[in-house]
Parts: sequence; C-alpha cells; structure tokens
Amino acid sequence: MVRKLVALSGWRRSSWRFEGWKDCYLAFNDPPGELLHIILSLVRWGRSADAFNVEQLVSVAGSLTAVNLLMVLPQVKHIHFFDMNPCAIAWGKMLIELIKASRSPQHFISQLFARDVLTFEEQQGFPLRCSNQQEYLQQPISRTLRDKAQGAMSAGSADVYGRILMPYQEGVVQWGWHTPRLQPCEDRKQLTTCTRSGLGSQGRLPEDGVGSYQYGEGWLSSQWTFDQVRGKLLKTPVSWCAGVDFSTAAPEQIAPQGKNALLFLQDMFSSEFASSWPMATARSLAHRHRLLLAQSITADKGQLLQELRGDSWHSWSDWDSQALLPSELCGCCPGCRPPGLSGEMLWRCHPLLRAGHQEHQRRLLEELTGPRLALEKSGAVLVAFAFAMRVQCPCSWISLGRGPNVWVQIIRMSVKYEIV
Repeated sequence: MVRKLVALSGWRRSSWRFEGWKDCYLAFNDPPGELLHIILSLVRWGRSADAFNVEQLVSVAGSLTAVNLLMVLPQVKHIHFFDMNPCAIAWGKMLIELIKASRSPQHFISQLFARDVLTFEEQQGFPLRCSNQQEYLQQPISRTLRDKAQGAMSAGSADVYGRILMPYQEGVVQWGWHTPRLQPCEDRKQLTTCTRSGLGSQGRLPEDGVGSYQYGEGWLSSQWTFDQVRGKLLKTPVSWCAGVDFSTAAPEQIAPQGKNALLFLQDMFSSEFASSWPMATARSLAHRHRLLLAQSITADKGQLLQELRGDSWHSWSDWDSQALLPSELCGCCPGCRPPGLSGEMLWRCHPLLRAGHQEHQRRLLEELTGPRLALEKSGAVLVAFAFAMRVQCPCSWISLGRGPNVWVQIIRMSVKYEIV
C-alpha cells in the first residue's frame, strides 16, 4: 500500500465537528504574544531574498483574529474565510461589516457593546482598559448605537447582531457556549496558562467563562492600526465558504483565487481538532512549490510561521523576539521584555528596529511593539494628579503641600488604573 504524504499531521480519523452557536468562538481568542511574533516574523520574511508578494489571505473564520495579519500584507488582493461551522461564518460576516461601518477603534467597540467608548474615556480621563471595563459595561445601553449599527449591515448580519450580540450586550450569560460572556479588554493577570512556544500567556479557554476583543492591543491599538485593517477590508474582496472540513476540502474551497497565499489555521492542528492534511493539497496551493502557513498555540515558536518548500517546512518564526514584545502581553508568563526603562532600552537596540524599513513597516513596528503603555501610565499619573488637585485642593498650589489627602487621592487613582 502506498502511504500518502501529509503536510500537517493529525491523529483523528475525521476532524472534530464544530456546530451551532454554542461551538463558536465569538471573541479574539489567539495568544497575542504569538500573534505579534507572527506579524514580526512576516516583517523579517518580507525583507528576505526569498519573499514573494502575498496576494491572498486565507484563514479559518474561527475567532477572526486573522484581521490582524492585514496590517503586514501590503499587496493582498483577496481575503477568504472558511469554516466548518456556518454560524462562525455568519458571525464573521457581521464583524467584518461592523468594522467597515466603524470610524475608529472606539467606535467599533461602541457598536459591539452598544455603549459609547469615547464619551466614557473622556469622563474617565483614561482609556478603556480591563481596570475600568466593568464601569463601562454598567453604562446604559444606547439604542441609537444599536440602530445605526444594524442599519449599516446587510439583512443577515443585522439579524445576527440582534439575535446573538444583543443578549450579550444586555449581560446574558450563555452557559454551555464556548463564549459565555463578552468583554472589551483582556485582563492578562487572570491568564496563568503559558503558551508552549514561550511567548506569553495563552488565550481564553471556554471554561474561563468570558471572551475578550482585546481593545487597546493589536489592530485595535491605535487609529493608525485600525485604519490599516479597515482600509484593506474596504478595498479588498472578501469571500466566505461554510461547511468546510479543511483536511478533506478541495483546494478551491480553501483558496478560491489560487496561489500566493498566506494560510492561517489558528490552533486547528496544534490543539488536535483536525485530521491529517494531504501534501497534495498543500502543493496545489503553493506558489512555485512554496506556501506560507501561520498557526497558533504550537508546540514551539518555530511552527508559528512556516513556508512549504518542496515536501518540507522551513521556519520563519524561530528567532528571539522577546525585546519587541511589550511586557503587558505576557501577564504572568515569560516571553516578553521587562517593564520600564530596561525593557525600553532592549526594544530600541533590537536589530529589527534598527534596520532600514519602508515607512509603513517602521510605523507598524512602532505601533505594535513600542512602549505605549508607559506613556499611557505617565498620562494617567497627570490625570490622577489633576483630579486630586481639582477635588481636594481647588484653591491653590500652596494647599497641595499641606494636605495629605491629595496624595491619598493620587495613590487611589493610580492603583485604580494600574499605574502602580
């Protein structure tokens, strides 16, 4: 008997079945440290002599974290999402339409949770983060935001928004679902399971009881990163295919536009959901017998980004990115640079930052890896200081030195916003 070559191995005879809304991952679920490492690896790969233009992004719909990869694909001409579960496709379509209809990261989260983020941040004097998101979620629901969001969608997506998302907005807990609750930001202090790749904490698991959209991170880090993703989605055709078992699917179901693809499979194989993927299918998707493959939650970081060359995989992610990964991404786990000035010095001296880049790549590296949190905290100290002066010492600077209540207020505000 002739044994068929496999591109990716799986011990299951048939893939795990994901069916219905209960099996959907409705928030961004991949480890952010690994995802950032993949993006940085794509930057390094793009500078190599072996690089080719990635013209299509092909991804399992899953939790839709694949949109982060659009920031680093300047030549992408087609985006294709596939999934075994039709509900995951319906949710993905709704999210993409919501992104297109949003003006900013704040507006996107506002429409997701039907509460105005910008107004909340102005009132708080500090960005929406895990430390104050419960206060945000206690704000009254805005019917205006709901109506405008649904009004900008197709009928199918408006139905998903109303039937599935609105109950989450109202605080309904969907027990028995992979995503029982939704929240805007991720509290990494709660994530104690480390990735096998050594790049920070793993994402949320169903037993955690909550899913996060990781507001303030990745493509939702800033207006610039948001614009990169939204701009690509507005001008690039997006196609969808439901009912696809990746391991047995025909090449045209996986990548309908042919070759030059980056294929993102999340943890389909690393978490052992899928049966083996034939090498013949992988070859048919390859450009000159090559194919870029990204995965998450892999056994080691060398498997996060690979390229198919002939019948074997070449790693583009087996390198040290620690100095580039912001400390807040790792939580309780190793893999990121240390906080403070020592970490910033390591960041500034990293060869990838010191290399000559085009303007887009340079800005991308600064946005995703720079010490933004330190600047936010410095700003928050000033906000706390000003707040304390306004509340406790409205009269003059002189009373500041006489009243200990001012410093008590500053400390309380600092602790509240995780400044200290």
